Amino acid sequence: DSSMSHILIYKLEDLILERFVPVTSIGDRALFLEDRSLSVSSKALPTIIAETVVYTCPLNRCFAQYRLTTGAWSQPFDGYSDGFNPGPYSLIQHVISCCIRNVWNKGLVYSEKETKKPGWLCWKVKRKLRIWVNLTHN
Repeated sequence: DSSMSHILIYKLEDLILERFVPVTSIGDRALFLEDRSLSVSSKALPTIIAETVVYTCPLNRCFAQYRLTTGAWSQPFDGYSDGFNPGPYSLIQHVISCCIRNVWNKGLVYSEKETKKPGWLCWKVKRKLRIWVNLTHN
């Protein structure tokens, strides 16, 4: 909900009966929820915090991180991602970018500053300027 009090996670236990069960622990995983969702292992990527859920906060449309073990909210990365300037970016910013199709599809890294601009990622390109593979045979 918009109060940001706590997050509940459910697992689909039975597809046919549509039965969901609450999950209290996700182990060494971190969940990234946006247009696309990712589950990342903190063992494979040590800079990612285990038992966390990262998603867009509905109040201010920036990313928030929720720790399942403590119920605490925080920013998922240090500092403020200011524009699409060249790095250094943290690994978590790259993971977040993978969850947002309009960002990773254009080879960009997520930026809170850029998302607040009108027309963000609405690039209009003439069809003749797009690069396509023509698979028709003569």
